[in-house]
Amino acid sequence: MNMYSVPNPEITGCPPGLEYLTQVDQLLIKQKVELVEALVGFESNNKYEVRNSMGQNVFYAVEENDCLSRQCCGPMRSFAIHILTMDEVSKIGKISKQWTGLLREAFTDSDNFGIQFPMDLDDFMFFETTN
Repeated sequence: MNMYSVPNPEITGCPPGLEYLTQVDQLLIKQKVELVEALVGFESNNKYEVRNSMGQNVFYAVEENDCLSRQCCGPMRSFAIHILTMDEVSKIGKISKQWTGLLREAFTDSDNFGIQFPMDLDDFMFFETTN
C-alpha cells in the first residue's frame, strides 16, 4: 500500500466519494500556484488540493467561471469550486460564491458562499446518528 494513498472504506449508506470524511476532523485547502498567472498576471481558474492534517491529498478542487468575470471582476466575481475525488472523475460536492450586489461587493469584504453535497447526504446523516 502506498503511504500517500488515502483509505477508502466501504460504508453502507454513505454517499460515494464522501466515505473519507467520516474519518477526519480537519481538512486543509491549499491553492496551487499557476506559473503563467504569477508571471503574466492573467487570471485562470484556480485549482486547489484538499489535504488531511498529515498533508496527504484527499480531494481535488477546481474553480469554474468565465474568463471575462475573472479578468474584469477579480475577487468580486461569483464562482463555483467543484470538489472532486483524487482521480478527478467523480464530483462529490460544490462550493459557490454568491453575487451579493454591487454595493456590498464593492464596499465590504463580506461574502456569501453555498455548499452543495449529493442529494442522498441526508440518508447518511440519519444513518450516523441512529447507529
